[in-house]
Amino acid sequence: MELGVHFNTVAEAYRELAAEGWLDLRHGRSAVVLARTVPVLRQTAWLGEFQDRLRGLVAQMRAAGAPAEEIARELRTTAKAVIRTCA
Repeated sequence: MELGVHFNTVAEAYRELAAEGWLDLRHGRSAVVLARTVPVLRQTAWLGEFQDRLRGLVAQMRAAGAPAEEIARELRTTAKAVIRTCA
């Protein structure tokens, strides 16, 4: 099947996936997809930035006239959806 993708584009994609730890590439052999675990981020690495961004969004919504109750309801709905998708 011809996909119309240049060889160099495919080769670069394979090299990038290997550099990111997704593939084991060996010259003259096939590429093997590697098993990976989900990285565990330290809470301090991202939590502060997340809180700041979330507070900023809430402030923007309040400034635009959105009622606090509606914002809180949407945050709860979104949190429940995140929990469902991550479970």
